[in-house]
Amino acid sequence: MATRFIVRRFAQAALTIFLIVLVNFVLFRAMPGSPERILARNPNVSPEAIQQTRERWGIDKPLIPDQLIAYVGATFRGDLGNSFGQRGRPVTEVVGSHLGPTLLLFGLGEILAIVIGLALGAYAGWRRGGAVDLVGNGVSLILYSMPYFLLGMTLLLIFASTLHWFPSFGMTTLGVAHDSPLDYLADLSAHLVLPVATVALGLIGQYSILMRSSVIDTLGEDYVTTARQRA
Repeated sequence: MATRFIVRRFAQAALTIFLIVLVNFVLFRAMPGSPERILARNPNVSPEAIQQTRERWGIDKPLIPDQLIAYVGATFRGDLGNSFGQRGRPVTEVVGSHLGPTLLLFGLGEILAIVIGLALGAYAGWRRGGAVDLVGNGVSLILYSMPYFLLGMTLLLIFASTLHWFPSFGMTTLGVAHDSPLDYLADLSAHLVLPVATVALGLIGQYSILMRSSVIDTLGEDYVTTARQRA
């Protein structure tokens, strides 16, 4: 019984992944624009160069099954192609170069959001109807519904452009040679404050609302009521 359940789950997951890959294949082929069309805008490009570009990218072959099979195979091999914006660099290389900063940013933001959001939600649910609950729940709803870009632009406008407390771009100050690892860490921390605050504030509302609801539901359970009566 357990084996059938696991096999069925794996089959459903494989089917879902295949459908996602198929939809991506169809959507990007249906969108306007392709390498040879970009070259065709230049009147000095010869038809031979356009044909070579089509052969290079494999778009001279039939859409189905040739291009579909090549796309699925490349996807499962981790070959995401080359980036037009990065002058032909592999997409995996471009993504990998930004993976470290992304994990640092969202990792710190998630940790702060979990700690603050769960603590705020637990206290608000325990003290339901109090000042912290009313103010905290209202602020959580606002943060939960606010887009990240709007929240980030607001923090930049206030703390970077107006007050000049924090830098507005980059991971470190450009052109500055740090004398010690502590100087580098201080510079990095100053640049991380606003991005991490944006991520954390956007998630605090979600964690706080969920935690508050869980605490309120738990407080309404029979065993909690019985424990209160015995106390």
